[in-house]
Amino acid sequence: MLIMEVAGTDTNAQTVFVLSKLLMGQNSDTGAKNQMSLPAFLDAARDAGAPITAEQLGELISQNGNLKSVLEPLQPNEGIVRFKGNMPIAMGMSVNQARDTVDRNAKAAMNRRT
Repeated sequence: MLIMEVAGTDTNAQTVFVLSKLLMGQNSDTGAKNQMSLPAFLDAARDAGAPITAEQLGELISQNGNLKSVLEPLQPNEGIVRFKGNMPIAMGMSVNQARDTVDRNAKAAMNRRT
């Protein structure tokens, strides 16, 4: 499915908005930083059907209310796109700690069966 099909439109601002929401969701699900390199974001936007430049992205963010709600204004010469509202979630334990806990519990359960 194309992002344009989800957005219901083919304008660059709408496509970039939907792409931003998708990337924010993925970052939130994986606990990644709330930012992305500008070249990678522009490549993703181009692949989604919105061939824009960094200058055009900056203009879209400043002019479009929807984009203002999901993207921070671009900083000159920084080369990073920052997402709003996507703060890393404080987790109780790391992935390795969780795996170790599951392994210990599985071994304990096996010992109880024998």
